[in-house]
Amino acid sequence: MSHVTQEQGPVANEPILSVEDLSVVYETNEDPVRAVRDVSLEIQPGETLGIAGESGSGKSTLSLALLRYLAGSGRVTSGDVRYRDQSILELSEKELSSLRGNDIAHVPQNPKTSLNPALRVGTQITETIRAHRDVSKAEAREQTYDVMQEVNIPDPQSNFDQYPHELSGASNSASSSH
Repeated sequence: MSHVTQEQGPVANEPILSVEDLSVVYETNEDPVRAVRDVSLEIQPGETLGIAGESGSGKSTLSLALLRYLAGSGRVTSGDVRYRDQSILELSEKELSSLRGNDIAHVPQNPKTSLNPALRVGTQITETIRAHRDVSKAEAREQTYDVMQEVNIPDPQSNFDQYPHELSGASNSASSSH
């Protein structure tokens, strides 16, 4: 999880994330499925946005499109996604990899399925930290404790070595956002 600081943040009254007229389709053997149609939104620094809707309304597709996680036949057909006034849709894979997990994270609808059940939770968070930051194993472990505390996983030192199924659902959701 990352925080926007004044030094990093955009100019006052500038959105940190903006989506303009975003449309996403999934190609099928029949007609294309228009999963997201002309969505526009802005998120200001310090704001939180929740997206609610019926099953199949495009919530997950929208969130996946924001970070270019669309798989298979899904593709953005129009619009733009801007983070700190830079188009996410135009970033290189290296730039996108740096953005993911450091500045923006995707929390899946069912976070229990996003954690590897064979690996301890702390190990998974530590690996993510090390993939995005130049830190030692010991520093990553300390940062993992901080992250676990930040997302209200009690007693991070003890829960570090727990497997996903040993944590509560809320703890699973919190840990999978990193």
